[in-house]
Amino acid sequence: MARCSRLVSRRKGSTLIEAFLAAVIVSIGFIGVAGAMSYATKVSRLARDTVTAENLAAGLLAQARFRGLGELSSWYTYPGETSTTGLEHDFNALLSQSELPKAQAWLTVTDVPPNLKGVTVIIEWGTGNPRGRVATETLISPRF
Repeated sequence: MARCSRLVSRRKGSTLIEAFLAAVIVSIGFIGVAGAMSYATKVSRLARDTVTAENLAAGLLAQARFRGLGELSSWYTYPGETSTTGLEHDFNALLSQSELPKAQAWLTVTDVPPNLKGVTVIIEWGTGNPRGRVATETLISPRF
């Protein structure tokens, strides 16, 4: 009987050490999972913002195409400008309705031979790293 009680008392001490080591290993695993979840959340947010910006840029480009070259040729804006025209006002209204943080949009019109105009809508958002940017381009004929 004495022999059995000694084995039991030794086993209780080693079980405590094993439990402590298991807790440390599980804690390290939880820290790894939390880091992976944080990274996945950041990547998911960037992907969602990029898709939102691409859809918004396509919508802004369609609206610019609808308005025609007459209004496009008189409207150029860059981040920080305060004057607004009709088309720029529409762009700003759509940007404010989007969920993009600190979004800015601008449009450029270039001449493309023969008798075409290249129209580009650029949208930038965010303040830190990574800062998002999407550019969408199309050609418009001045005849239409």
